[in-house]
Amino acid sequence: MKLQHLVLALVLAPLIATPALGQPAADVKPYVPDLGDLMGAAQLRHFKLWFAGRSQNWELARYEIEQIRKSLDAAANDYPKLGDADIAGLIKTDGYPALDAVKSAVEARSNAKFGAEFDRLTQACNACHRATHFAFIQIQVPTSSPFSNQSFVPPPK
Repeated sequence: MKLQHLVLALVLAPLIATPALGQPAADVKPYVPDLGDLMGAAQLRHFKLWFAGRSQNWELARYEIEQIRKSLDAAANDYPKLGDADIAGLIKTDGYPALDAVKSAVEARSNAKFGAEFDRLTQACNACHRATHFAFIQIQVPTSSPFSNQSFVPPPK
C-alpha cells in the first residue's frame, strides 16, 4: 500500500466508523438544568438588574431582563408543573407581566418607575415561590453587591 493511501485511510477511518457528526447517540439525553439552577440564575440576574437600573446602565439592565426571561422560559418549558403547582401558568400570568413592566421602565429610562416595577417583579417572584411551596425562598431588593469585580455604572461614551 502506498503511503498516500495509508494516510488517507487513517484520516477517513474515524469518520466512517462514527455516527454522523452532530448526531447524538440514541441513548444520550440532552442536558436539562435543574429547576433550582434555573431559578438561581434568575436570582443572580435579578440582583444585577437592580444595580444596573439604579446606576442607570440601561443597556446592562435590558441585557439582564433578557437573561431573566430566558431562565423563565426554560423553567416554564422544562418544568411546566411541579406537584400541584402550575409553574408555566404562574410565569405567564405573574412573571412575564412583571418583567415586561420593568422592561418598560428601563426603556423609558425612568428611575422612579424602575424602582416601583422592580418591587413588583420581586413580589411576583415571592408569590410564585409561595404558590409552588418554596415560600422559604424569599427574594428581596439587593442591599449590597457581592460583585466587586463588576462595575454597574454605564461606560463612558
